[in-house]
Amino acid sequence: MKNIPESHQDLLTDEKKAFVYLATTMPDGSPQVTPIWFNTDGEHILLNSVVGRVKDKNMRARPNVGSVHLRPGQPVPLFANPRQGS
Repeated sequence: MKNIPESHQDLLTDEKKAFVYLATTMPDGSPQVTPIWFNTDGEHILLNSVVGRVKDKNMRARPNVGSVHLRPGQPVPLFANPRQGS
């Protein structure tokens, strides 16, 4: 993935089992942060969500989201994407 540094590409492998903390925006403007599993198709980060859940509704209504990716066993965020969207 071209936007993720080479030093962090290992986080995208299934074997790493890394988390993404996804921040969406509620209708009142407040943040909603959820730790979730993710995957990649080599170009995009794919997020796991159930249709109709809060994060799904928030992303459909307000597609600008933020994410923080953590390396398992390391509590300091490696990189953040403050403005993703479709």
